[in-house]
Amino acid sequence: MRKRAFVFISVVVGAFAVCAVYLHWRVNRVSLADLPYLQMETYDYRNAYRVDPYIQVAHRLQVMGKAAACKKLLALSDSEHSDYDEKIAVLCRMLFAKRLSSDFRPAGIGNFIFFGGTDSSDWPLAPIEIIDGVPFDITWGYTLHGNSEPPQEYIRYCMSNCTWSEIKFEHKTKHQKNEALAKLLVRFSRARKRYERQGLLVTEEALAKAEEECAADAPARAAARKRAGFARQEEDREFVTMLTQAIRQRYPSCPTDETRRIAEHTGCRSSGRVGRSTAGRALDASAVDLAVIAHIRHAHTNYDELLMCGTERLDARAQVREKIDRVLAEWSGA
Repeated sequence: MRKRAFVFISVVVGAFAVCAVYLHWRVNRVSLADLPYLQMETYDYRNAYRVDPYIQVAHRLQVMGKAAACKKLLALSDSEHSDYDEKIAVLCRMLFAKRLSSDFRPAGIGNFIFFGGTDSSDWPLAPIEIIDGVPFDITWGYTLHGNSEPPQEYIRYCMSNCTWSEIKFEHKTKHQKNEALAKLLVRFSRARKRYERQGLLVTEEALAKAEEECAADAPARAAARKRAGFARQEEDREFVTMLTQAIRQRYPSCPTDETRRIAEHTGCRSSGRVGRSTAGRALDASAVDLAVIAHIRHAHTNYDELLMCGTERLDARAQVREKIDRVLAEWSGA
C-alpha cells in the first residue's frame, strides 16, 4: 500500500514538474512569428499592427539582460523567416536608445509613409513612437527600392552605436493604452512650447475617396516601381564591381571572396554605410579603407562579442585595433 502511494505521489510530482517547465518555457520563449507586420499590404492575410505582442516580446528580451538579448536577436535574425526585418526594426527601436555622441538612425527597410502629413523629423524613433511604454506604429507602411538592410546588420549597428534603453516594457491595460494614444494625437511642440494635434483631420468620405483613387492607379505605379527596381539593381551591380576593383588595388592580398563580400556589404543601397556615402560612390581611398577596416573588425576580431558582454564601443574598438592593423598590413602586402 505504501509503495503504491509512493508511486502515485511520484507520478503527480513529476507531472507538476513537467507542467512547470512547460509553463516557464511558454511564458519566457521569444519568437517573431506572433508579431504583427508594419506594412499594410500584409494585412489581408495577417493581423494588423498591435502593441501588445511587441510589448510582450520586448519585456522578455529585457528580462534576459542586454548581452543575452542581443545574442537572441542575432539568432532570430539568422534563423527566422526572411521577411522579419521590419519586426527586428521595431524591436531594436524599443530596446535601444540614442547615445549623446551618436545618431540612432532607422533600419534601412524602406521609405516610411507617415500619418497626417508629418515627416521623419517629427518621429525620431520611426517607424514607431513610444508613449508611456506603448510603441505605436505612426506610418501607413513604407516603400522599398532595391534591397532592404539585413536585420542582423541593423542589430549590430544598434549594438555599436546605441545604448540599452531605460524604458521598461510591461503589460498595459486598455485604459493605459488609451491615455498614451491621447498623448500621441496631441503632442507637445518644442518650438511653440505647447501641445498640438498632429496632422490633419479628414472626413471618412474624403478618406474613402483618396483610397479609391490610390487603388485606381496602383497597377501603373507597381509597374513603374518594378522597372525602376530593375534599373537600380543594374546600377548596384556595376557599382559593386567598381568598388571590388578599388579594394583589390589597395589590398591586393585580400582574399577574392572577402573582397567581393566587402564591396557588396558596404555598397548596399539605403544601408547608410560608407560605400553609399559621397566619398564611397566616388571610390575615394579613405572610404575604401574604412569599409575594409569595418569588415575586419566584425569578421576577424572578437569585437561583436565584446559589445555583447557590455564593453563600450570605443573601448572595444581600441582592444581590437592591433589585430585590425596586422590584417591590413598583411592584405596590403606591406
